[in-house]
Amino acid sequence: MSPTSTAKRLTPAMADAIAQEMRSDPTVYLWGVDVTVGVMGPTRGLAKEFGPDKIRDCPISEAGFVGAAVGAAIGGLRPIVDIMFSSFTYVAFDQIVNQAGRIRYMTGGQLSVPMVIIGSAGAAGANAAQHSEVPSALFMNAGGLRVAFPSTAHQAFWLMRSAIRSDDPVVFLFHPALASARGEVRDEPLHLGDAEIGPEGTDLSILATGMMATRARAAAAVLAERGIWAEVVDVCSLSPLPWDAILKSVRKTGRVLAVEEARLTCSAASELAAGITERAWADLKAPVKRLAVPDTPIPFAPTLEESLIPSEEDIVKAAEEVASA
Repeated sequence: MSPTSTAKRLTPAMADAIAQEMRSDPTVYLWGVDVTVGVMGPTRGLAKEFGPDKIRDCPISEAGFVGAAVGAAIGGLRPIVDIMFSSFTYVAFDQIVNQAGRIRYMTGGQLSVPMVIIGSAGAAGANAAQHSEVPSALFMNAGGLRVAFPSTAHQAFWLMRSAIRSDDPVVFLFHPALASARGEVRDEPLHLGDAEIGPEGTDLSILATGMMATRARAAAAVLAERGIWAEVVDVCSLSPLPWDAILKSVRKTGRVLAVEEARLTCSAASELAAGITERAWADLKAPVKRLAVPDTPIPFAPTLEESLIPSEEDIVKAAEEVASA
């Protein structure tokens, strides 16, 4: 895939990826909530270039416009749907899971549903319980869906291009607090099923996505000052999971901390812990540790929200426990 992008922030990198695919593929269309304005960032500026024939605002009826995208995808288009907040996907769960995620299987591959659903995921400061969800595990468990959750501009650009070109439906998450996160888009492509490693280390592996990957990298710098060399595996593709990259890191370090902003029970962190235990039991020097949100909705009060979401300090403390186990 080429060319690359000059975008320097996460959501502009997503917008540039969409624009490049729309220029090269006339079947790519975009609609959703306030997409002509681009309130959350991933669609900003696209309406000016592509106009109302390709970029369309929809009424706030997620079941309706997501269902329309399923039909359009079956009919030969590659629709992109911006649902704004990923928790709004709950309104369209039948369309996403029971229709988009099942049709290719139920027709024996005769039909496919190449569509992308964009939604922000994570707490960004007093957005309260209905606007702060990280529902990635629900879509990982659905079967038939791909899930991406980038934490950098580089990941956002390349994974969005991969998602648009996929013949499977893709749920594309991004953290609202990382929307303007600075970064370079490098020439090396990423695809669904890939992970990014960095920094490298030998004492333990920290697996994380989204904002937790950003905080894990900061925590790794603190740990290095204390003589603990943590390797951060940014699991930016959650379905399919990048097991080769994960297991390579685990077998090198022998210790694992899985960090996630979703609730702990049945989380991606839980799946990672279980999968590593099954696949690399003999290589582990200590039990896999999970760090995630307690099983409660995200509160409105900023102080309570902050107390629930794993912080850089929480990751450092948990990593030190794993490293000393």
